[in-house]
Amino acid sequence: MVDRIRETAGNVLGGTGEAGTNDVDQLADQGHSVLGDLTSQGEGLLNNLPQGAQDQISNQLGGIGGAGGEATGEGGGLAEKAGDLLRKVTGS
Repeated sequence: MVDRIRETAGNVLGGTGEAGTNDVDQLADQGHSVLGDLTSQGEGLLNNLPQGAQDQISNQLGGIGGAGGEATGEGGGLAEKAGDLLRKVTGS
């Protein structure tokens, strides 16, 4: 009975960790795609702005990219914790 509970818990946690990792990867890919599109479309517009405005926009976009990187790292950390919990539950 205990083995069955461990197996079931392991399957649930394994699926949760895998789903979380996939979600994080998908979000990261989408974020990179969106930022790439925005960068491509905005380059022409930025070149027509005064340098101070260009710098301010570049700094804000850098902050957005940094926040996306932090979110990706946090998601990876959650997936790692799920894996640790899975190993504890399954005893492997």
